[in-house]
Amino acid sequence: MTNNYNIYYDPEKFELTIFGHLSESLSYEFNYFVIFKHTDGRLFYAHDSGCSCPAPFEDFKGISELTPITLDTFDRFETELRNWRPVNMPVNEVIGMISKVNLFLRTGVRK
Repeated sequence: MTNNYNIYYDPEKFELTIFGHLSESLSYEFNYFVIFKHTDGRLFYAHDSGCSCPAPFEDFKGISELTPITLDTFDRFETELRNWRPVNMPVNEVIGMISKVNLFLRTGVRK
């Protein structure tokens, strides 16, 4: 898909919705970890950070640049999210997101 859409601001153009989003509170900077859900039910994640000059995820041109989350790759997702967690973010926010993704993968239910 060649276009000027942004996978974060225009996820529907990629047949995605934002399933979950964690971010660090920063001045003039961003640090995001986002879980996307495809219209077919697959989950993907990506993280991006930078100053306020570029837009978040502006270098992501399509779904192929996102990392899939499946039962087989769940451990990798969990490790990356825990390693990404900023020191000022309560650990329960990360655990909550991990639980939400795990529940969806196992049951298809989103809470």
